[in-house]
Amino acid sequence: MPTRCSLALLIAVVFGAANGVGVFAGIPNAGWAWAALPVVTGALVRRPTPGALAGGAGTVVALAAFSVANAAVRGVPVAEPVRGDLLWWAASVTVCPVLGVLGSRVGRTDLTGLAALLVVPLGAALEMLVLPPPVGQGPVFVAALLGVVVAVRWFVLRRATALVRDGVPRCRS
Repeated sequence: MPTRCSLALLIAVVFGAANGVGVFAGIPNAGWAWAALPVVTGALVRRPTPGALAGGAGTVVALAAFSVANAAVRGVPVAEPVRGDLLWWAASVTVCPVLGVLGSRVGRTDLTGLAALLVVPLGAALEMLVLPPPVGQGPVFVAALLGVVVAVRWFVLRRATALVRDGVPRCRS
């Protein structure tokens, strides 16, 4: 599966570098976007163990790309953004593999699949509640809630399709 792994790492590099140069600077409280990265990379590889590796390694690669790009934009040594983000480096090797495993479950039609679909939009909504954005930035919260609705609807339709395909179990009377 080198193609999916390569794509996951490419996404991580682009995401990290784009963050480093300030492409997402207008999005308040964008920690949820960083949490979405290991979920997406885990979903690309589709299996739990590679998902954990893709989630952790992808976030490490993204942080490295962020540090290099951010240092270049600010004209500082690369070590400065690296030192400033020690908490994120720790999270990338502890929390992000778990998010990668969860991402690998996105296609499932059970509750694990539903949890995988909901982790990012619910995390974004929770972040907006805990760290309220500045006035006028409410659309991020609304988009997060819309993401929850879309994820649940997609899951229900996928589950119904699986039940029809596999045959609905009959109740005994």
